[in-house]
Amino acid sequence: MRAIKYNEAYISFLNNGTTFQKESIRKEKIELNMKVFSILYLLVIAIITLFMILEVKHEYNIDIFPNFNTPFDDVYFSVKKAF
Repeated sequence: MRAIKYNEAYISFLNNGTTFQKESIRKEKIELNMKVFSILYLLVIAIITLFMILEVKHEYNIDIFPNFNTPFDDVYFSVKKAF
């Protein structure tokens, strides 16, 4: 009887498949949520890294092209001054 209890989802699949379908849908939702969370996490890390690079560039006057600011610089520092 224990073996039947452990394979309850399989037996339900043989009967009508609804438990197996619900379980597979739940697993797919979890995988999708993990993928979305991973992409958002990487996006946040990339944005924070960009802000850090802009701050270091401004603080230590590091310019690849002297006297030339990128649009990111202009937007970032105008928003920063507004706060």
